[in-house]
Amino acid sequence: MCGFVGYFSKKREDQNVDLISKMASTLNHRGPDNMDTYYCNNNNLYLGHTRLSIIDLNRAGNQPFESVCKRYLIVYNGEIYNYLKLKQILNEKFDIVWTSNTDTEVLINLIKFLGIIQTLEIIEGMFSFVFYDKKLSKLILARDSFGQKPLYYGFSNGKFYFSSELKAIKYDKNFDKLINKESVYQLMNLNYIPAPLSIYKNIFKLKPQHYLELNIKNDSYDNSLLNPIKYNLNISFKNTNINLNTNNDFNSQKNNLKDLLFDSISQQMIADVDTGSFLSSGVDSTLISSIMQKISSKKINTFSLGYEKKEYDESEDAKNISEYIGTNHHSCYLDSKSSLEIINKLSTIYCEPFSDSSQIPTYFLSNFTSRYNKVVLSGDGGDELFGGYNRYIHADKIEKLYQYPPYIKKFLLKFIQKLKFLETTLENNQNFFSSKFKIKNFYRNLNKMFESINSENPSDLYLKLISHWGSNNIVKNYSTNIDYIGDYWNDDKSFRDNFMSLDLKYYLPDDILVKTDRASMANSLEVRSPFLDNNIYQYSKHISNEFKVNSSGGKIILKSILDDYVPNNLRANKKRGFLIPIKEWLNEGLKDWSDSLIYSKSLKENGIFDHNKIHEVWESFKKNNNNNEYLIWDVLMFQSWYENNF
Repeated sequence: MCGFVGYFSKKREDQNVDLISKMASTLNHRGPDNMDTYYCNNNNLYLGHTRLSIIDLNRAGNQPFESVCKRYLIVYNGEIYNYLKLKQILNEKFDIVWTSNTDTEVLINLIKFLGIIQTLEIIEGMFSFVFYDKKLSKLILARDSFGQKPLYYGFSNGKFYFSSELKAIKYDKNFDKLINKESVYQLMNLNYIPAPLSIYKNIFKLKPQHYLELNIKNDSYDNSLLNPIKYNLNISFKNTNINLNTNNDFNSQKNNLKDLLFDSISQQMIADVDTGSFLSSGVDSTLISSIMQKISSKKINTFSLGYEKKEYDESEDAKNISEYIGTNHHSCYLDSKSSLEIINKLSTIYCEPFSDSSQIPTYFLSNFTSRYNKVVLSGDGGDELFGGYNRYIHADKIEKLYQYPPYIKKFLLKFIQKLKFLETTLENNQNFFSSKFKIKNFYRNLNKMFESINSENPSDLYLKLISHWGSNNIVKNYSTNIDYIGDYWNDDKSFRDNFMSLDLKYYLPDDILVKTDRASMANSLEVRSPFLDNNIYQYSKHISNEFKVNSSGGKIILKSILDDYVPNNLRANKKRGFLIPIKEWLNEGLKDWSDSLIYSKSLKENGIFDHNKIHEVWESFKKNNNNNEYLIWDVLMFQSWYENNF
């Protein structure tokens, strides 16, 4: 795992070899083992790379990596899991002199001999890279199919920039830091900024499963002319034991998926350093850890997170699971003091504002894990592929309610809103209810559901379900005309299928994977995700929906596979996720910090927010202890980032 940055300029006066080294040094956390740069005088092109050594630990794997023929160069962040198989294919067809044992050299030769399109169709892994053809003066930027690895790019003030993180780009004092209000608007609703947007007007995120080509000698390029292209995945089960014609036979589909999981996990355990695993008491990480330990000839390290507040803690369950499957287990415990220390770092860890509060425990666990391992596997992607979220479980009910006549839906919403007085009462009496009944935020979620069914169209319904500020727009003098969701909503599919496909397109790459990548790489830790395997993704489309999720629960087929390894009584009885007690913290240890940001001079005068609305929500929260903590957190994360970057 690594970091890279580069730029080219049409102005000869921009020649500055020292600048690229300083820009690359901002990415040392992504690659502390080596840093190198490259300068092409002919095209005024600069490349910088920082390396985290995972495969072939010697100098031969350092980047920027040049082909033996000297024509091609690459900077690359990620892992190609099937590189050994692809290297064998290359050797059978071409006479290649190899100088290293790295996947980087396999990748550069794949592009050289097969071309970019065929290469992207057959490589399996997580990656972003920039490939340079000296002869044609051509750059190719590419990103993996799920968006596990980041890639920013864009023209600003006469330069074309590209980088793993924005912090490297903005180090150049000539870069224009112009805030994109559309991005702020989306952040306030989604708690993340969806691709292709970034927080800056002139910089974009390359979408997952896309590549971009440009000739750097062409003087007519600007951002409006850049045209990323979506590539296809060449996946076939013809030469495997996978049978797609199972006629909805559960055991056949279960066994097929189990085989694919073993293949994916085996591939992702390949490294010249030890691999471990994150382990909560949930289905996804428990299944990954169990299969890893089955494959491994020695005890693997597993890592879990605990909390001082028991309602959030699952470390004891994780410990019991680790003892059962036989791993070498390590636990760390997050308290309010440690959280406050992390909060002060968030604006530098996340190079653009990001307000998924689980960023805090993810960073803390990554920091702890990095003391023992350089590579770990995680369960990311299991929820989106196999139906783990509540909105999937309740999708059929939501779809039926949406079809009610408008006057009935409005009546139901007004009735629910009159029950707001129950909100605090329910949460204060959690002990009187079964642990399976999730009281926390029960009223808020119920109200949001009935607000959503009053939407004009299904895609707007989805947005209301997942949004924070929603119609209460706080971005000053701005309303969006961009519909990210509507273009991808398929009326021929059920609400559940649409929810799952939209989460795969936006929520997974722009929230979950951003959180994991930045938190782990800030600690020079590589996190791999076996569920995000192209073969598993392709096969998941063939699994009957009834084997994924129904009205009583989700991830049915994954739970059945897990039953083969871990008894049900050891697993968590409800999904917790990486929740933290934000509401309590904002009322206690974070109150002064929050006040200072919300009533700061810059928030009032930067022209971005309607500060009066924000003040009203904040004062209401402090006075009434209502459930507006996530709305406030969105503002705090933006403002903290803003004051550290402007």
